[in-house]
Amino acid sequence: MSRLRDAKFDLVLWDPMSHCGEVVAQLLQLPLVASLRFTFGAVIERHCGHAHLPPSYVPSSPLPYSDVMTFGERTTSLLINLLSSTLSVLFWRISLDGFYSDILGQSTTVCETIGRTDLWLIRTYWDIESPRPLPPNFRYVGGLHCKPANPLPKVSHTFHCGFVDPTELYLKIYKR
Repeated sequence: MSRLRDAKFDLVLWDPMSHCGEVVAQLLQLPLVASLRFTFGAVIERHCGHAHLPPSYVPSSPLPYSDVMTFGERTTSLLINLLSSTLSVLFWRISLDGFYSDILGQSTTVCETIGRTDLWLIRTYWDIESPRPLPPNFRYVGGLHCKPANPLPKVSHTFHCGFVDPTELYLKIYKR
């Protein structure tokens, strides 16, 4: 931990699907930024991130439903929601709560630790998701990219007309 402290990081960026990033952020006393698509059943977002996602309106994340659901689809969404919540909370209590308490040196829970997340970056676009009410610290960011994209090479009009051999054109583009 001393090597991480000496590196003087500005924040911790983590994916909530792999635990312990939130513990590192708390130990280093750094802001915590989560980057995720959505967890199964949106359990972490609902329980720890305080996102109010009613299953009758917002379908559980693995389901292909929209916000306009039939009674059967709403029931399925509710059952998935209850099942994923129950299993996750049991797993956290049995295996992770004690581990987090030991590492941090104080009595704590997984949700209490994850709940300290300062910013949640949602890796999807709001216009392709079903509408959902999210807290102000949840932000849609689309896809995350590591470096800027290179511009596409210019293609001559003759290629489109079929006058140039595609292999020759590929070699010209490749040599640039």
